[in-house]
Amino acid sequence: MRMQTSLPFVEVVSAGVDWITCTSTHENSLLSFQSLVDETLCSQRNQGNFIRPWAGLGYQGYKCGPFIAGSRNDGYLLLMSGEDANLVWQRFRSWATKVTRFDVQITVRTARGPHHEISRCLRGVNTANKKRGRPIQLKQIRDNNSGYSIQLGSRSSEECGRLYDKHAESGDKRYLRCVRAETELKRRRADFASRYFASFPVGTIPIVPFVSQWFENRGANLRLPGETLHLLMPQDVSGGQGVLTDVNRSLRWLENQVRPSVERLKAYGHLNEVLTALGLDNL
Repeated sequence: MRMQTSLPFVEVVSAGVDWITCTSTHENSLLSFQSLVDETLCSQRNQGNFIRPWAGLGYQGYKCGPFIAGSRNDGYLLLMSGEDANLVWQRFRSWATKVTRFDVQITVRTARGPHHEISRCLRGVNTANKKRGRPIQLKQIRDNNSGYSIQLGSRSSEECGRLYDKHAESGDKRYLRCVRAETELKRRRADFASRYFASFPVGTIPIVPFVSQWFENRGANLRLPGETLHLLMPQDVSGGQGVLTDVNRSLRWLENQVRPSVERLKAYGHLNEVLTALGLDNL
């Protein structure tokens, strides 16, 4: 979706659900839980992720890439984060008794760069705070790895928001000059919002106006043109490296950390010892 370059944002790259954590305490939910877990683990393994044991909050289960599943004596837990959350959240929502965390996001390409637009939104929040009886908690973060970001509200509250440089945070070329606006909802807000969005037919879920209005209500006006404030857009961008899986990470580690040592030992005539050390001497 292209826009005039005089606007702060020239393209809406993606929009959708970015995180869902949900639980079920129904006595008859075990069978559907096992079916969802088996199907999702298979999908994540096919993408190149590894299945590992996981434990947390009293639950015992498995972690595979962005997916977590666990059980305890009073029920079951499912969690999915990242781009895959946008694919499974409706099935998780229909299974769940309660959704305890629900993140929604829009990612927009900027005309002047993420730092410029995040700074503009920061000024808007500061201006709005001067008129509020109770100012919104505001946190700025600058570092060499994930770039410039601001956080609105407290992570411990039922809702907070983040604006950040998505390319700097992810290293993904698909997100060059992109700002991500992300709303994190917890507990009652998460459960209500997930039910609200689930009530819409597929293809008409209003993620973009919801996130845009959330930030505008706090002074961070994203200034998206009216024609973009409508349907849920598929979370799909092209021309980049794709989702980073466990296999990708392992191969990257081998390339960056192991390969230089192997090449150095090979140059000194120790290739056979290297193959033995790596367990590859019988290949």
